[in-house]
Amino acid sequence: MGRCVCPVVRTKAVSAKLDQPSRRVLVSRTLHRTFGRPQWATLSEQLRDWQTNIAQVTGGFVNLHKSLQQQTGR
Repeated sequence: MGRCVCPVVRTKAVSAKLDQPSRRVLVSRTLHRTFGRPQWATLSEQLRDWQTNIAQVTGGFVNLHKSLQQQTGR
């Protein structure tokens, strides 16, 4: 449960505490954020980069799978 909370707490968008015995997150403060054009442009670029990286990793797995099939004669 702590893994989900930490990034948002680190950005200080939320102040929260973990109640481990009860397995709850107690939120004490939130920060309202707005996105302007520059933030949307940055997010768009980061998502395009992410999509490219995922495609490259997927392609690598496909090539590895083909290579293994050729080695085993399947």
